[in-house]
Amino acid sequence: MESESEETPQDEPTPAIEPQPLEPWFIELLACPACPQRWPLHLNESKTALHCWCGRYAYPISPEGIPVLLVEEAVLLDEKADPATVAPPKEGA
Repeated sequence: MESESEETPQDEPTPAIEPQPLEPWFIELLACPACPQRWPLHLNESKTALHCWCGRYAYPISPEGIPVLLVEEAVLLDEKADPATVAPPKEGA
């Protein structure tokens, strides 16, 4: 009696799924979790991180396109940047 074996999929490469870009309306909802002023975040030029308005922190965006807004995961951009001394962003900026 032959045993029935389940067919297991071979190690086929999974097609790469391009992450969806972060929509501007979504980014407008986000704020820096490290700054008491809750400064807004903006997308960097390479679209790999969200930078705090004060210039102190950058929050990475995972390869799946998900912003990682954990203070422990933030990259310190400018140690001397003081969130308390930054002027608020202008409307539409």
